[in-house]
Amino acid sequence: MIVNQIETELAAISQQLRSITVEIDNHRSGGSGIIWSADGLIVTNSHVVRGSKVDVKLENERVVKGSVIARDNQQDLALIKVEAEKLPIPNIGNSQLLRPGEIVLAMGSPWGFRGALATGVIHTTEWQEANKTKLNGTKQTSLNQTPSTSAIVADIRLAPGNSGGVLANVLGEVIGINTAIYRGLALAIPSHQIADFIKSIP
Repeated sequence: MIVNQIETELAAISQQLRSITVEIDNHRSGGSGIIWSADGLIVTNSHVVRGSKVDVKLENERVVKGSVIARDNQQDLALIKVEAEKLPIPNIGNSQLLRPGEIVLAMGSPWGFRGALATGVIHTTEWQEANKTKLNGTKQTSLNQTPSTSAIVADIRLAPGNSGGVLANVLGEVIGINTAIYRGLALAIPSHQIADFIKSIP
């Protein structure tokens, strides 16, 4: 049956995304993050890691200490290093080829529910920062004070705890990092922008 096949494939992709998604605790608040390299580099939002030290919970419930080694508050991106090896790594998709209507998956820890999956569709890929307001976690802030200059906008339900988590396509490829909620729509930083951020770090 086609439905059974779709369910089986979706469950497999969900498990794959869960393995690369971590929960971050900065001792005041927290969110999610994405394992970016097997030797312990983790990408998240800058607003998720207020300080320089965090606790990172891996899929197997192991908690490791992490240090913030780079951040870009304008793009709302941060890079964490943990002492770990042979971590699962993501398949990175080309966020520049996305089209409205494509199905997307979000993985994170909304309201503390680790490894929760949400599904939706791309709303637009042409959102640009402007003099508007957005909901960032549970606080309303001016976009002039927030991060990225461009974003993927998806019609997908997110909640506090999803920040820093995976936005993926139906192949399980990471195409962005969930960062905010704007008028009920999810905003995600595109994967090519994340790659540029990491490459810019000395």
